[in-house]
Amino acid sequence: MTLRHALLAMLVVPAALTSAEPRSTSDVVRAMHGAYAGKWWRTLTFRQKSMFFEANGTMRVEYWTEAEEAPGKLRVVTEPASDGNVRLYTRDSTYTYARGALVSATPGRHPLVMMLSDVYAVAPSVTMSRMRELLIDTTQFRREQWQGRPVFVMGKLLIGARSREAWIDAERLVLVRLIQSSTTARFKVLEYRIGGHRRAAGGWLEQWLETWEDGRLAFREEYERELINPTLDPRLFDPSVLPAAAPTIPLKAAVKR
Repeated sequence: MTLRHALLAMLVVPAALTSAEPRSTSDVVRAMHGAYAGKWWRTLTFRQKSMFFEANGTMRVEYWTEAEEAPGKLRVVTEPASDGNVRLYTRDSTYTYARGALVSATPGRHPLVMMLSDVYAVAPSVTMSRMRELLIDTTQFRREQWQGRPVFVMGKLLIGARSREAWIDAERLVLVRLIQSSTTARFKVLEYRIGGHRRAAGGWLEQWLETWEDGRLAFREEYERELINPTLDPRLFDPSVLPAAAPTIPLKAAVKR
């Protein structure tokens, strides 16, 4: 081998060592944040068709109006708003209002809010800490295929113990599946499936989300009239503001048919 060939050989590094593809949960979180930080939408409003599929084969429909502000804020108003039925996720807690009155305040983060939008708005180290709080084992990482696309799986599901897995589309770097085990008598595994993604404001918007209980479709939500990056009144996310005093959530104008 000539000196020139020897020098060239020293410069050839195996592809596996130069690839930027994530090899761990922390790599995935950093990649998600790095791809969209400063580009992802920060506020969002939309109307949601909520379909409940009962075990006896019946189905009922509700409509909800929602407002999001990253990080960590989500307001869900069941229509008609005049009934005063609201769920508010903010200040690391869930506030529930029925008929205009606050009926419960429960500490804890919403895992979907965190993995669908907050991950792009807060530092990766913060996301990693919050994932551990939400029982996603950040030492566990693997690659899978989901609906014909490669995904990164963070965490490990443990049946009979509380745990979660987050499935991230390897190309788009968005959450497409969240699975959690349950110790309740109603079901053992709760699964969220997210799909219909389209480009929006430098990031992505999903068009639907399904909830599956032990392999049975229990709930599906579909979105319309999305308004991206509107200016939102801070009272929408203030737990001390009762539904009757809260401002109306702005929506994109309805399409005339």
